Amino acid sequence: MGIPSDRRFLAVARKRLVHLFPDLPRQAGYHKRRRRLTETIEWLMAHFAAQSPGAGDGLLLIDSTPVECARSRETVKRSALSEVAGYGYCASHSRWFWGLRLHALCAPDGTPRDPALRQGLRRA
Repeated sequence: MGIPSDRRFLAVARKRLVHLFPDLPRQAGYHKRRRRLTETIEWLMAHFAAQSPGAGDGLLLIDSTPVECARSRETVKRSALSEVAGYGYCASHSRWFWGLRLHALCAPDGTPRDPALRQGLRRA
């Protein structure tokens, strides 16, 4: 639905989806249920991915994109991510950034096989 936050999603769901879900939880209950169902959701995602056409494909494509964690030098100094994040150059954005890289291995049909955040920053 293109809604960036849980709070907004629950508000919109109460208005637009009440005919499908007449008993929607409040935000606190929503988070408790989501935490409790984390393993089940991950199992379902793996099950659906295994059923997709690209699950057994031997050809894998890799993509990498920067995940910027801070802009100012002061924020970098105070950040709890200092042990894992670092400076790197992103040629596609033509800029330096401080953060991590999101690497994704995917089958040619788009089936995600191994997304991971890594420090793998390269120097220009």
